[in-house]
Amino acid sequence: MWEIEIDVDGVLADMDGAYGHYVNHIIPNFNEEEHILNWGMPEVSAKYPEAFEIIKSLWTNPAFFTSLNTYPKVKEAIIKLGKIANNNANVVIHTHVFDGEGVYEKRYEWLETLKHETGVNFKTEISQGNIKSTRTNTDILIEDNVTNLYKSNAKYKILIRRGHNRSFNENDLGDAQQKFVVKDFYEAVEKIENILELKKV
Repeated sequence: MWEIEIDVDGVLADMDGAYGHYVNHIIPNFNEEEHILNWGMPEVSAKYPEAFEIIKSLWTNPAFFTSLNTYPKVKEAIIKLGKIANNNANVVIHTHVFDGEGVYEKRYEWLETLKHETGVNFKTEISQGNIKSTRTNTDILIEDNVTNLYKSNAKYKILIRRGHNRSFNENDLGDAQQKFVVKDFYEAVEKIENILELKKV
């Protein structure tokens, strides 16, 4: 049975799109396209240190994780993936949270709500600490983090295009049988459908 691993923030949950509510008083009309140019937001850190400190504080704020919206068509894509993966692959949603009281629990609740809303009984894995753990039995990996894709030994790697990874392409994702860059999770699921269909041949 194949394993499909899916990241959360930047893939399913619109974390970058949620920052504006908290920092608009410092950076008017804060948005991903204009302000999140690289991983870790070094430009924001240098130019707006106060805003960057607020953003960092959100990463250990349980209420912030509860409030995150999914990207458009994410739920439809998960339902589609559930049908595609049936009897062909296990779906594992693997995310990472920093240490902070209640953060793990709220992220778990968020994913349980998503599971209930989609009716797809995916497996949940949540790593904690400073660095996301790397799974070794993943066949297809969907991520927005180029480093996580590069470190993975997945056979197929799919990068979701976001502001912070705009300067990267397929050649930056490390070894794999096939690598893709897509605009959103729904397109990633369409790629997975093609991969699994070819696997049957």
